[in-house]
Amino acid sequence: MKGLIRGLALAGILSTYVAGFPSKIRRRAQDMLPDASSSFQSSTESEFDHMFVLSGSDSAPTAPKLTFHWNDPVRNTFKGRLIHRAPKAESDSGWLGFAAYDTPFKGVPTADMDLMVGSQAIIGQVATNSVSKYVLAGKREGPGGVERMEESFQSLIPTGTSIHQFTGDDGHVTTILTFEKLLMENDSAEIMIETKGKNTFLYAAGPPAEAGGGLGFHVLRGGFTLDFQEIMDQVAVKTGGTTTATTSTANEPVPAPAPETTATTTGEAPKEASVAQEPATTTTTSENGASTVDASSTTTTTTPAVGAPPSDVPSACTPEDPSYLHTETLTNGLKMHYKLNNLFSDTAASSVSVKLEYSGLAWLGFGFSTDGKMIDSEAVIGRPDLAAADEEKPLKYNLKGKGTTAVIPMEEARQTLTDALITQDGTNTVMTFTKILEEEGEHTIDPAVPIHFIYAIGDGNTLAYHAKKGTIQLNLSTCLTGAGAKTAGGTGQNSNRTMWAAHGILATLALALATPLAVTTAWFRTLVPSSWIYIHVFANVSSFFMILLSFILAVMAMSMSKNPAHFSDPHHIAGLAILMLVTFQVMNGFLRPPVEKRDPYAMESKIAGIITIPGTARELWKILHHCAGLVVLGVGFWQLKTGMDLYAADFTVGSWKPYFYAYLAIFGTVIVLLKLWMIWEERKARMGLDSMNPDQRRMGSAAIANGVDPDSELVPVQFDVGMQ
Repeated sequence: MKGLIRGLALAGILSTYVAGFPSKIRRRAQDMLPDASSSFQSSTESEFDHMFVLSGSDSAPTAPKLTFHWNDPVRNTFKGRLIHRAPKAESDSGWLGFAAYDTPFKGVPTADMDLMVGSQAIIGQVATNSVSKYVLAGKREGPGGVERMEESFQSLIPTGTSIHQFTGDDGHVTTILTFEKLLMENDSAEIMIETKGKNTFLYAAGPPAEAGGGLGFHVLRGGFTLDFQEIMDQVAVKTGGTTTATTSTANEPVPAPAPETTATTTGEAPKEASVAQEPATTTTTSENGASTVDASSTTTTTTPAVGAPPSDVPSACTPEDPSYLHTETLTNGLKMHYKLNNLFSDTAASSVSVKLEYSGLAWLGFGFSTDGKMIDSEAVIGRPDLAAADEEKPLKYNLKGKGTTAVIPMEEARQTLTDALITQDGTNTVMTFTKILEEEGEHTIDPAVPIHFIYAIGDGNTLAYHAKKGTIQLNLSTCLTGAGAKTAGGTGQNSNRTMWAAHGILATLALALATPLAVTTAWFRTLVPSSWIYIHVFANVSSFFMILLSFILAVMAMSMSKNPAHFSDPHHIAGLAILMLVTFQVMNGFLRPPVEKRDPYAMESKIAGIITIPGTARELWKILHHCAGLVVLGVGFWQLKTGMDLYAADFTVGSWKPYFYAYLAIFGTVIVLLKLWMIWEERKARMGLDSMNPDQRRMGSAAIANGVDPDSELVPVQFDVGMQ
C-alpha cells in the first residue's frame, strides 16, 4: 500500500511538472527570439518600408553589423533584404541565409541553433553568384543536412532576387542578399509565411568566400519573430492613415520562377554612394550572357473590389466558378466556391455565399465550428430526398451530438439562409446558400481571421451517418487582401503537424506494441517461463517513457498553437489518465511484495462463491497490477482510434483506422488461438497429473506452502524412477 501511495504521489508531481513545462519553454523562446514588431524602424533602403537590426550597432564600428529590411507583403509575395557590413575584408561574409520555421520551435531549445533543423532557407553565395532555396534537415552541408531544393521548388522571383558584395572607400565590405518569394508556395510541404500572426525567422552569415563556393560553418546567426499585420497597423496608427500595400511594377504579373537565380557582383561601390543610397536594381541576363540593369521602380496602391475577384489576384485565389471569389478543394470529389458580400456596407448585412459541388449523389453538410469539432457546431445541411419530395431547401441545424437525433433543425425564425438550394443531375450534387456572418445566438463568422469549417458527405440522399467528413481552416478575406491566410488544418489550434505526427508515432509504439507485449507475456508466461519477467518489465518501462514523451510533445504542440485548448477533448483527458496510470503501473511493478507462506489446505474466502478475496498483500498487489494493465490496454486502443480521427480531421488526410482495425483483428485472433492451444495443453497435462501417485501431487502443494510462486517460477517436482 505504501508503494501505491508513493506511485500516485510521483504521478501527481510529474503531471504538475509537465503542465508547467510549456510556460518555461515560452519564456526561453521569448528571451532567445526578439520580436521585430516591437523594435522595428523605417528602412534606410529607399525601396524598402521597414528595418530591424539583427546584430551589431553604429556605436561599435569595429564589429560586423547585420540588418534586415522588408516591404509589407503584397498579394502573395514577400520581399526582403539582408545587409551585412563588415569593417574589413577579413570579416566579410561569403554567404547570407534567411530561413522560415513552421512553428516557434520544436523540442526544448537551449539556443537559437536548435531552431535550424526543420526550417527552409534562402541562401545566397557570393563566390557562385547564386541565390537558391534550401531545406535544412541537418547542420552540415550535403544530403540529409543543408541541401538545395529540387529545381521544381526553386520558385524565387528572379527580378527581385540577387546577391552582391562591394568594398567602400572606408574599407568596409558590404554583402547584400535581396529576395522575393511567395508567401504560400504551390507545394503544401513548404512553409507558409503568415501575414497575420507571428512568423519565426532565422538568419546566418558565413565566413569569407572561398574559391568554388560552398557553405562553411556560420560566423553569425540568430532568430526573431515578425508579425507583418501588427507592424502595418502600428504604422497606420502613427501616420493616421489606413494600411495599404506597396508593389513594384516588376511584380505585375508575378513571373514564372527560373530554375536558377542569377546575381550580379560589383567590385566596389560608387565613390559617393552608401548602402542606404543604393538605387533599387533589377538584373536580367540575355541569352548571350550579357547583363542589363534597370534602376527604375514604381509604387502603386491597390484596393481590391469586394465581392468579386480582383483582376490581379494570384493563381491560388483564382475561382473556377466566375460567380465566386475563390475555389477550395475540400476532399476528393468535393469543391467549395465562396465569396463575401456587403463586407463594408452600412445598410446591408455582411454575408458569405457558398457553393458546394460533389461528384456523386448524397446529402451535403457545411458547418461553422469554434474548434473544428462536430458537437456544438452549426451547419447548413441539404437533403436531396426531402428536396425531391417536399421541395425542402437546405436548412440551418444545431449539431448537439453525432447521432441523427442530435442533428436538430433551428427554429423557423432562425432559418435566415437566402439562395438556398440543393440539386442533382443524375451524377453530381450541388448545394448553394448565402448566410449572414453575424447572427444573434449563432457562431460569428469573422472574415478577417482563420475560421474552422467542417464538412460532411452522406452515404446517400437520406440523412444518416456520413461517408466522408473533415475540417478546414480558412480566412475568408484571403483573396480580398492577398494575405495568404488560408490553411487546411495547418494553423490555429492544430498547427505543428510534424510534432503531432511524432506524438502519434510514439503513442502507437507504446500503446499498440509495447503495452500489448507486456500484457501478453504475463498472460502466456508459461511459454517462456525463465525470461517472461524480463520481457514484461522491459515492455512496461519502454511504454512508460514513450507515453511520457508523447504527452510532452502534445502539450508543447498545443501550447505553441495560436488558440491553445488544453484538455478540451476527451482524447486529451484520456492521455493524461493513461500517463498517470502507466506511471503507477511501472512503480507498482517494482514495489511487488514478496510471496508469503500460506497453508495450502486453508479454505479460500470467496464472494458469492466466485470471486476470491485476497488473503495476502501479494494477492492484492496482483489484482491491482492485472486490472491496471487491462485498463491501459483497453483505453490505449480507444486512445489510438480517437487520435487517428483527430489527425485525419485536423490535417485533412486519410485515416489509418482501417489498418488499425485490421491490426486489432489479427491481435485478437492470435490471442484467442494461443489461449485455446494452452487450454488444450493444460488439459493433456492434467490428464497426466491424474495418473501420478498422491505423494507426487502433494509436492506441488508443499512448494506453494514453502514460498515458491507458481505464477513466476517453475515448481520443482521430484519423480521416482523405478528400475526394471
